[in-house]
Amino acid sequence: MREFFAEALVLDCKMQGEADKRVFLYAKNFGKIMGKVKSARKIKSKLSPNLQILNFVSAKIIERGGFQIIDALKEGNLAMSQKNIKAVELINDLTEVGETDLDLWKIIISGKLEIKKILESLGFGVKYASCFNCENKKIKFFSSKDLCFYCENCVNYERFQEKIYLI
Repeated sequence: MREFFAEALVLDCKMQGEADKRVFLYAKNFGKIMGKVKSARKIKSKLSPNLQILNFVSAKIIERGGFQIIDALKEGNLAMSQKNIKAVELINDLTEVGETDLDLWKIIISGKLEIKKILESLGFGVKYASCFNCENKKIKFFSSKDLCFYCENCVNYERFQEKIYLI
């Protein structure tokens, strides 16, 4: 069993079972972490309020056949806005567990989460991109479902559902 501490941003929380949660964090030294939080949905849970999306936390994590978050303290948060929610959703979609990126971390701690900067940090160069369908240089959208850029005329909202991001 290994134990470590991480300064991280909460990317997402998903319900798991009757009382547990699966929490996705992005930390400077560890990258994306997916950890289980036991009894997080119980009314007396001390961790649940701290592990809300867009919160910066200091988390104590143990590795025992997977990661488990055993303690967390809220250190601050990003503004609860649609722009920030979509940005952390994009980070969660495009990063893998254990993948670290210091440029991405700098964008996160700056508090200015811009889709364009996040995409460029992750290797999706917006500057030279063109629409996947018509090769138009005036791209407006990025799909994390198929990892392609699209112009306003070619984007298909029904096909991508919620995995489309305005650049």
